[in-house]
Amino acid sequence: MTFLRRNPIILALCLGHFTVDLYANLLPMAFPQVKSAMGLSYAQVGFLATTYIVASSLMQPFFGYLGDRFGSRRLASAGILWIAAFMALIGFSWSYLSLLAFIALASLGSAAFHPQGAMNVALASKERKVLSMSIFVLGGTFGFALSPLIGAGIISAFGLKGIMAMLPLPLAVAPFIYWVLSRIDARQPEDSRGVGRGRPGRLPLVGLLSVVTLVMIRSWTVMGMNSYIPLLYRGRGLSTVLASETLFVFLASGSVGMLLGGYLADQSGRRKVIFASLFFLTPVALFFMEASPAWALVAIGLLGIGLEASVPVTLVMAQEMLPTSTGLASGLMMGFTFVAGGIGISITGWLADQFGLPAALSMLAYLPPVAALFTLGLPGTVKRGATVVQEFNS
Repeated sequence: MTFLRRNPIILALCLGHFTVDLYANLLPMAFPQVKSAMGLSYAQVGFLATTYIVASSLMQPFFGYLGDRFGSRRLASAGILWIAAFMALIGFSWSYLSLLAFIALASLGSAAFHPQGAMNVALASKERKVLSMSIFVLGGTFGFALSPLIGAGIISAFGLKGIMAMLPLPLAVAPFIYWVLSRIDARQPEDSRGVGRGRPGRLPLVGLLSVVTLVMIRSWTVMGMNSYIPLLYRGRGLSTVLASETLFVFLASGSVGMLLGGYLADQSGRRKVIFASLFFLTPVALFFMEASPAWALVAIGLLGIGLEASVPVTLVMAQEMLPTSTGLASGLMMGFTFVAGGIGISITGWLADQFGLPAALSMLAYLPPVAALFTLGLPGTVKRGATVVQEFNS
């Protein structure tokens, strides 16, 4: 793509996102071993996932604010190293509380990187904003998708301590990201004062509440499926390899959905893409729960496309609603709005303890069309207020 050749920074940030989310999604493949070794309930496993998600989510707006005020390169590069270090330490946990502490600390690395990455994509992209954001988010999704495959192989062969073998990747990527973002700082000396320099306009409260609620509901569905599919397959006597392959298809197809959603949103309209991608997913999700393993791969692929197609669209819309605080907006959308998803994982775990895991996951099938209804509160277009974007690319 010509616009990507003019903006290689986007591809570099995509690599950083890949590395962070490669670590972030190791937990689901670790859960079966942890559950057996420590004798945990589904609710306790769900609380581990919730701790990671909620801790990361609550801190992302704060790190986004810091990026707006003081610059982003140190936070982004340090975040990569931080999550890698503490994820490697979970294999050395001696109790449930120590495991919980390592997971909570690891989440801060993710919280530090994500708003900085999204903010700098906004800085680097002049044209095709949603597609550029799609490519950035795509890096994280590929990391998420490959993580179960890599994690299953490493954990099966070496146990949880084998995660240490992944450290060379972040040790190489973190200084590279620091160097890449220093180029943005050199070309944009007022980076520390935020992406947008225009006057704050009237706060689009209805639009912000609508997009936040939509993302919360969508995130609950995605995170619930991602966290519990390995346990669902184990309960049905299916292999860990098949579970990891299913998660890979789910998350890799989401990458296709992001690119498709980004392209269509730039061409045909954002609200249309969000509504169409979510409203019709209930039959697909219910079919997945009842299908044979082969057909389940088809269904989970369609679910991945539909659930993830709107991710870059909602992120760009939030940035444009808060043009003078793009880092904060990115932190809110990539962080705080996922709190509901994290809490939802615990709710799904509680429901699984009460009614069985298949019934609990079937309930998630009815959430996407509810999320789609909140497109009614979204603006059709948002004026671009972040004038730094034009200046950076001039």
